[in-house]
Amino acid sequence: MTPLTPVAPVIRVIGVTATSRRRWWQALTVALAVGYVVIGVLSPAPSIRWPFLLGGSLVLGGLAVVTLSRSAAWALLLVGAVAPVATTWWSIVGPVTALLILGCGAAAIRATRTPTSPNPPAPPHARLLSRRR
Repeated sequence: MTPLTPVAPVIRVIGVTATSRRRWWQALTVALAVGYVVIGVLSPAPSIRWPFLLGGSLVLGGLAVVTLSRSAAWALLLVGAVAPVATTWWSIVGPVTALLILGCGAAAIRATRTPTSPNPPAPPHARLLSRRR
């Protein structure tokens, strides 16, 4: 029987950093927003098409402006995720996708540091220099 190893050293070995976590949440949110856009493109009804296209675009816009303004990113994410739900409240896909977008997008926004953050991210070479000492 092998002893249980703590998770933190394993994470350090495989190189999971704050940057990779942020990019992971951003990638999941982008994938869900692209799903909104695909639903909008493939929908035959204009009453469903336009809210999904607009919602996907707003979610992508929210991720694009997160480094400039977190409040604008939150607003775009919220409106973009909820707008399609208003037209497809009777379906399970729209509300569940909106919840997933809000969850993944919230994690991506929280993980992103803005230029006004109290602790700006260290340059990439700083981590390498700290290991050599």
